[in-house]
Amino acid sequence: MTQTIAPGVRLGWFTCNPTFAERLLRLGEVSTQAPCGLGQALVAQLLITWKPDGYIRWLRGLGQQYTDRRDHFIDLLNAKFHIHTSVSDRDFWKGCTVYDAYQKTGELSEKYGTFGQAKIFSFVAPSAGMFIWVSILLRALSVTRAITSP
Repeated sequence: MTQTIAPGVRLGWFTCNPTFAERLLRLGEVSTQAPCGLGQALVAQLLITWKPDGYIRWLRGLGQQYTDRRDHFIDLLNAKFHIHTSVSDRDFWKGCTVYDAYQKTGELSEKYGTFGQAKIFSFVAPSAGMFIWVSILLRALSVTRAITSP
């Protein structure tokens, strides 16, 4: 439940084998310093008021906000860079859409020709959440840096 109600609310649960539950409970007893009683009471009352259907509705709305923010960020990248999409055939990302970013033509092409068309970075948009892990191609970055330095 951490971060699904509000930032800073540090409540949660675990589901596991009873043997692990006992060990996790002991770990919590020695590592957690007095959880906030006020925060626990507020979240408990909120969940009692919402009931399971209300909490599910909250999570769906939160998921939609994350999706909208992720899509907005991709649109911003698309406005600044020329984005090509392809479908990955690599093991972990197999079947996922990969976004490859290139420098937009026209920005430096008058001065340097088409030399700046190396791939700069790539990413796979997350299916959950709004955070994007970007793989920056250092070779392309050094070429871009060499082009832009005086």
